[in-house]
Amino acid sequence: MTDLVVPVEDGKSRIFVNVSSDITEQKRTEETLKNTLKSTVEVLSVITESRSPFSVGHQKNVSRLASEIARKLGLGEERLGFVTLAGLLLDVGLIAVPSEILSKTGLLNDIERRLIEQHVVKGKEILEKADFFRPIIVQIYQHHERLDGSGYPRGLKGDEIILEARILAVADVFESMVSHRPQRPALGIEKALLELKSNAGTLYDPNVVKTCVLLIESGFTFDSN
Repeated sequence: MTDLVVPVEDGKSRIFVNVSSDITEQKRTEETLKNTLKSTVEVLSVITESRSPFSVGHQKNVSRLASEIARKLGLGEERLGFVTLAGLLLDVGLIAVPSEILSKTGLLNDIERRLIEQHVVKGKEILEKADFFRPIIVQIYQHHERLDGSGYPRGLKGDEIILEARILAVADVFESMVSHRPQRPALGIEKALLELKSNAGTLYDPNVVKTCVLLIESGFTFDSN
């Protein structure tokens, strides 16, 4: 129950009216929406990772690292929450990619690579079906763009790529390199950091890379899957 005191004037005198409202139902509705969103995210994440056993835990790890980078960069709580959510649904578009391609142990050919690159477009199309995902769609759609324009799907450059997408890009690259993939074993932290440092300012946002490197070197680790 909330109380609001409202002044009312009739031209001659001024009185104050106490207006009470019960917000219990509103709170209940908000809680229901939060639970629905959480359940939807969990379902989509599980479906995505079930497409390839090598990707289990990838989105969770990217989400955790990206949110820590975002926090260190000073993003507000709302933007921080959206980065965390985007990380959990980063590869939802892989649902549309044939599982035999995702689990292929050999090198991908050009057609297979293009199909995988389409996952950001498919992810955008999937998330557009629900209004509560709209704040994270651009982040997911852009997280494979690169500063020099060599990324996909649109070849955006520099500040054309939103900061949140640049954060997700660095977290995604690092997590992918330190994890096993069908085409290769884990490359290790040293090589992953070298990749980020060598291409800071060219492929990756230098401030994001610097923040990520400091986090890793200060002892950041992923939770056990």
